[in-house]
Amino acid sequence: MDSEPVTVTAAYRVDPGRESEFHAWAIEMLNAAASLPGYLGGGVMGSGSASSKWRCGW
Repeated sequence: MDSEPVTVTAAYRVDPGRESEFHAWAIEMLNAAASLPGYLGGGVMGSGSASSKWRCGW
């Protein structure tokens, strides 16, 4: 098995008013990924209050 690092990013559109729910879900996903061997880190980024676009990377 190859052990080269891999970065995964995903973009999501979040319905207005559900940002907190999405953020909590994304943090749960990052915490789950953190338990896997080789995990190097990750994060969740929102595009600001006027946008529904969010990005997750791990």
